Amino acid sequence: MAYHLNDTVSTLLGHAYGQKGTVALPIPPSTGAELGTFPAGINDTLEYLVNEYLSWRSTGRVHWCFLIGGPGNGKSEALRALAGALGVALPTRSSGDPAPRTIPTEWPAKSLPVHDGLEISFINDASIPRSESLVPGSPTSLFQDLVDGLERLKTQTPVTLFANVNRGVLIEELAACDSGKNPVTSELEKIVSLILTWLTKPDVEYPTANGFSISVRAAPETRFYSQALLDTSEERKFELVVHALFLDSLSLLEPAPGAPKSIDFSRVPPLPAPYRPIGGVQPDQGSRESTIAGERMRHWAKEELWQNGGCRQHNQLCQAYSRCPFAQNASWMRVAELRAQVLSLFRALEIVGGRRLTYRDLLAHICLAITGVAEEQWLKGLHPCRWVEELNRRNAPSDITELAQHRIYANLFPRPSAASWKRLGASPREGQTVYASVRQRFIEGEESEASPLQSALGQLDPALDAEPWNGLRATIIDICEAADVDPPTHQLRAISGLPFEIHSDLEDVLDQVCNAEIADELTRSGRQASNRIKLLRRWRSILLLRQAGLATGNFTFKATVNAWLREHRIALNRLPGSQLQVGLGNLILPAVTISAGQSHILVLPFRPRTYALTTVPATDVAIVAIPVGDLRIQMVADGDRLVAEIGMVGATEVKKIADVVVDFSIAREGLIRSSGDLSGFTEIGYASFARIERARAALVGKRRAEALPLYISSSGGKRFRVEPNPQGGTPPLRIVPSGG
Repeated sequence: MAYHLNDTVSTLLGHAYGQKGTVALPIPPSTGAELGTFPAGINDTLEYLVNEYLSWRSTGRVHWCFLIGGPGNGKSEALRALAGALGVALPTRSSGDPAPRTIPTEWPAKSLPVHDGLEISFINDASIPRSESLVPGSPTSLFQDLVDGLERLKTQTPVTLFANVNRGVLIEELAACDSGKNPVTSELEKIVSLILTWLTKPDVEYPTANGFSISVRAAPETRFYSQALLDTSEERKFELVVHALFLDSLSLLEPAPGAPKSIDFSRVPPLPAPYRPIGGVQPDQGSRESTIAGERMRHWAKEELWQNGGCRQHNQLCQAYSRCPFAQNASWMRVAELRAQVLSLFRALEIVGGRRLTYRDLLAHICLAITGVAEEQWLKGLHPCRWVEELNRRNAPSDITELAQHRIYANLFPRPSAASWKRLGASPREGQTVYASVRQRFIEGEESEASPLQSALGQLDPALDAEPWNGLRATIIDICEAADVDPPTHQLRAISGLPFEIHSDLEDVLDQVCNAEIADELTRSGRQASNRIKLLRRWRSILLLRQAGLATGNFTFKATVNAWLREHRIALNRLPGSQLQVGLGNLILPAVTISAGQSHILVLPFRPRTYALTTVPATDVAIVAIPVGDLRIQMVADGDRLVAEIGMVGATEVKKIADVVVDFSIAREGLIRSSGDLSGFTEIGYASFARIERARAALVGKRRAEALPLYISSSGGKRFRVEPNPQGGTPPLRIVPSGG
C-alpha cells in the first residue's frame, strides 16, 4: 500500500474561501462543473432565448435578459452558457485578471453578431463603471447602456442585451434618476427609468406608460421571474421583451419550482411555477435530495472522487484512507440519511444567519464540511493529503488529535470562546500529547472575527443544545462519564439508530490515545493534572455531542427554525397562520386593558430611546392607546422571506400600515410569546428591536394621533387620560385617572 494525492481535496480547498480569515486560493476560471444546476428559471429562459435568437428573421421581437442577484449567485456562469449555445467565443481570462465590464469591450460602438442581422452584447458586470460615466455630471453606466440599447431598436440591426446586475447597482441607478443625475426628459430616458424601477421593485403593479407594460409580475410564490414588454412605435421598428431573473430570491436548499421546468414559455405570457418549500427540517417533512444543494453534496461525496477514484491509484487504496478525515467526511455525506441532516443544518443556517446561501456560500460550506478550516501549511503550498500522510506516519497522540479536529462534526461548528477554556488551562506535559494539541487549538489559537454565517453555525452547535433528543443527549453524557472504563466510540456504536458511517478508525484510535493520557493523568496529583483531565473530557464530550447531534439532526433552536419554515410555507399557500403568527402578534402588538374591558396597544408618539419591548411603556411619558380590534397582523411570504404586515381595519379592507421582516431573532421571541406569556426577557437584538419600534411608530400618524385618546404615565405606575376640558376656557385640557 502507498499514499496518494487526491486532486478533489485540492479543488475543494481552492473554493473554501474565507477560512480562518484568508481569501480563496488562486484557481483557474470556472468551467461550470463546480456550479451544477442553475437557479430556478435560468435553464428554461436560456433555452427559450437561444431558440428565439437563432430563429430571428429581421422582424418581430427583440429579447433582453437581466440576471439579478449578489456575488456568487451564478450570473457569470449563465452568461457563459448562453454565449456557448450561441457560438459566441468569450475572451479567455487567466487567474487574477479583472473581469471585463462588457463583451465586446467596445460596446456600445460594437456588438457581436448572432443571426440574420441580430446582434448581442453582454454586460458581464454592471458594477464596473463606463469610462464616460466617471465624468462629473454624466449619466450612470447601466442607465446609459439601456439608452444605447433602445436606440438600436430604431435601426435594421437591433441589439439584444444580456446583463448581470447586482441589486445594489439597481438601487444606485434608480436613485440617480430620482435625483436628476440621470436625465429623464426624452421618451427613451423615461422608458429606461421605468425599466430600472421595475427591476428594483418587480412585485409592484405599474400602469402602462410610454408603451412599457408588465406582462408577468413577480408574485410572492413566483419571485424568481418577471417579464416586461415595450411596444413598437413610429420610431421603434421592433417590439422589446425584457426578462428578469432574480437569482437570490429562493433557497438552493428547497425544491426548485415546477421541476423539471420552472417557467412554461409555451404559454403567452409565460407561466412561472410556484415556489413550494418543504416547510421544516424534519426528514419526514420532505427530502432535500432533489434540491440544487442536495445534488451538489452528492456530487462532491460520490465514490468516483474518493475510494474509487482520487484515493486509489493502480487499484491501490491510499494507506491513510481509513484515518483520513477528508475521505471519511465524504463517506459521511455519501449516506442519504446523514446527508439529509447536513442539508437540514444548512437550511437552518440560512434562517439563523439571515441570508440565503449563494452558490459560492454553498460550495464553501461543502468544502468546510469535507476539509475543514485550512491549516497554515496548506496555504503555504503543502498538499492536504501530504499533511495527512505526515501525521499518519508519525502517529503521535497529538497527530491523531489534529486529524480528528478535521472530522465533519468538528469542521462545521466553530470553536467555543477561548475564555471558558482558559479557566481549565494548565502547563502541557512534555511530548506530543492530546492535551497539548487541544490547548493549542482552543486556548492559544488565534481568534479571528467570525462572519455572520460562521456565527450562525456557532449558535446551531449541538453541543450547546439543552433539548433531551429523546433521551439521546443524556446517553451521550453518560458515555462521557464512563469514557475511562469503556471507549466512547464503542459505546456509541451500541446505540441503535446511528448509522455506521458516522464512525471511522480515526475515532477508535483517538479514544485509545485520549483514554491512555487521562489514565496517566489520574496517577498524578495537583491542580495542573486535574485541569488537564477536565479539559480533555470536556473536549471529547463536545465532539461526541456534535457527532451524534449532526447524525440525528439535532441542533440548537431547531424548534424555532421549524416554526419559521412552517409559517413561511403557510404564508406562501395563503393559509391561516399558526403558532408563530400568534406569538408575533403578542410581540409586535402587545395588548393591555385600559378601561371598560377594552384591549389596546400603547404607543409612544414621543418615544424615548429604549431597548425594552414591554407591554407597559416607561413612566413619565405620553401614550396613545390604539384599540387592538382595529389592527391585524398578516403573515406574507415574499419568495424566501417572511414578513409580518400590520394593517388597519377599514370599512371594506385592511389597509397596510407597516411591516416587519421576520428574522430568526424575532421568530425566536415570537415563539416564546405564543403561549400568551408577555413577561419573557427580550433577546432580539438592537437591529430587530428597531424594526419593531418603527412599525409601532407607523401606527400613529398626525391625523390618527389627533383622533386617539392620549394618556400620561406617572412615576407611580398609574396612567391618566388627557381630554378636552368639558367646561371650556382655560386650561383647554384636563387630566383624569384612567383606571389603569
